[in-house]
Amino acid sequence: SQPAEPDTECYETATFNDTTCSWDVTGSQPAEPATACYETATFNDTTCSWDVTGSQPAEPATACYETATFNDTTCSWDVTGTQPAEPDTECYETATFNDTTCSWDVTGSQPAEPATECYETATFNDTTCSWDVTDNGTQMTYYADTDNDGFGDPDNTVVDCTLPSGYSTNNSDCDDTDNTIYPGAPEVTNDGIDQDCDGFDQTTLDRDRLEFKNISVTPNPFEKAINITLPLSYQNIDFSVQIFDMNGRLVINRQYSIIDNKINVRGLDKLDQAPYIIKIINRDTGFSMMKQLVKF
Repeated sequence: SQPAEPDTECYETATFNDTTCSWDVTGSQPAEPATACYETATFNDTTCSWDVTGSQPAEPATACYETATFNDTTCSWDVTGTQPAEPDTECYETATFNDTTCSWDVTGSQPAEPATECYETATFNDTTCSWDVTDNGTQMTYYADTDNDGFGDPDNTVVDCTLPSGYSTNNSDCDDTDNTIYPGAPEVTNDGIDQDCDGFDQTTLDRDRLEFKNISVTPNPFEKAINITLPLSYQNIDFSVQIFDMNGRLVINRQYSIIDNKINVRGLDKLDQAPYIIKIINRDTGFSMMKQLVKF
């Protein structure tokens, strides 16, 4: 009987060869297909073909600035790209990365500059993130001059950079309600009011003491006559004029009434050339002053 037909693979065919009197088996397994790194090829005897199984790993989630590329060598995804550098910000700003625009959003604004006086300067301090207000030294203290006499009230002040209307740089007024009262104002003798702000009402003796300082005697040296000039307040007052030699001897003793606030002492040409002392006496008060003269 004919030899039994051999078992064959699905891809083989057995044919009886009368010449060799045997079965010839022909056919070969289909070539294994090329596969990706993540795939496996398995021959399926039922379908007589290769089954390829396995799937590419899922692409990873990436940030807007990243790119995912599948690496066949490592059989994994390579993720490349870096977040843009965070920008420099001021102390009052905040940088937040925006995934939609793939960029940094910078928010925040500098605190408003504070209101300052004319003598102040505002400078923003990046360390404390606030405004520093400093005195720039241009301010002055001004004093209310209510009575407009040019002298201000030391107890009524404002600080400003320019002189306000109704104020003065002087703070020595002792009564800012009366423009006849201020330092150096003419005193009314014995009226009980301190017009010149020296702390006292002027008496007759005080006036002599003060105004005798303003008496001038010229010329000095003299030859034939001397002129004595007195303050206007001594109008119509009688004076004695005495001249002494250096031994204390009285050589001239005369009385004068003031005319145009002057006394003219004549007839001195007979005096010897020498130094003398002149004494001028207020005959109403007895107050006197002395000066040294020289006769040439």
